[in-house]
Amino acid sequence: MKALILWGIGMSGGIAVAAGLFTFLVITGIPHRLMTITHTTAYGGWYEWMFVLGGALGNAVWLTDTAVKIPAGMFLAGAAGFLVGIFIGCLIGAIAEVLDALPVFFKRIGIRQGIGVVIFWMAVGKTLGAWMWYFILT
Repeated sequence: MKALILWGIGMSGGIAVAAGLFTFLVITGIPHRLMTITHTTAYGGWYEWMFVLGGALGNAVWLTDTAVKIPAGMFLAGAAGFLVGIFIGCLIGAIAEVLDALPVFFKRIGIRQGIGVVIFWMAVGKTLGAWMWYFILT
């Protein structure tokens, strides 16, 4: 009984934090911008459900300390990781675009030309960092 109560408290807290994150994303217009960039505005309802289900399932897996088994093995795990990485990259790009983070950053450090090259190398650095984390450090 005690474990069930603690699980309920943890799940409630996790849902509250996830709801705060999703509210931040929606208020800043990031999901809409992401749908516009990817030309998938017709699937807006799917985006909403996937955000909700992802938050709820992520909380449940975290609280129960469950190892997620992927039946097709390493290939499907790699493909899923690749697709999640693409989504996170698009989400970060949409956040940066909506909040005008990169133009402000480039203006402050005095970069006027070659912005595309800088963004390309930022993406390369992010990719190499992820590879190092998953294949060397862990």
